[in-house]
Amino acid sequence: MPRTAPRTDRAALTVITLVAALALALSACSSDSDPTSTTAAKGTTTTAADGSTKTTRAPIDPSTLKDGAKGYQVALAPAIDAYTGLDGAAAKKASDCLAPKWVKTIGVAGFAKAGLSPADVASSGFTLTGLGLSKAKANALLADVDACDIDLRASVTSQVTDQVSAQGDVSDKTKACLADAITKQFVEAGFIASVTGSEVDDATFAAVQACLAGK
Repeated sequence: MPRTAPRTDRAALTVITLVAALALALSACSSDSDPTSTTAAKGTTTTAADGSTKTTRAPIDPSTLKDGAKGYQVALAPAIDAYTGLDGAAAKKASDCLAPKWVKTIGVAGFAKAGLSPADVASSGFTLTGLGLSKAKANALLADVDACDIDLRASVTSQVTDQVSAQGDVSDKTKACLADAITKQFVEAGFIASVTGSEVDDATFAAVQACLAGK
């Protein structure tokens, strides 16, 4: 049965925690149960059988956004910190480079179509999944990350190793195995899944699974 990327709030949808969760929760399967919906002030929130939620908002008229692209650039900083796993000066450098690129790639119209104002983007509940982006757009966002010389693979490797270690003693052999298994392809697949909300098949993280099995 195919595994499904976790979808609970920002943390579970960042590339780092998504990939870590994929590595640590290999038994999670997608559900065939019908979701339920409730109407919230800012849109319709759908709750799946596993308790995860997705909110669909009404589009915003771009002409009502007084700060335009600049507003979204500032608002994206917390999300970029989460997606890159950086902090301090490194986080600011990454955000200063990546925020304008991501806003250009997504477009003010893209945020507005998804019903997301700069305030929504700056909130802790924001994820790129809420934008309804295509795989092509997700790949374009990845290209932006590369253009800013941000090493997502290093961040993912560190985060996965830390999370695995938190579950108990981990041998140096397992840590070395994870370092080899977490490839650029693995990280990119996790990022695309986190952005598009798509499923990730077993083959994508089979090597990581093998490392953990030998823990």
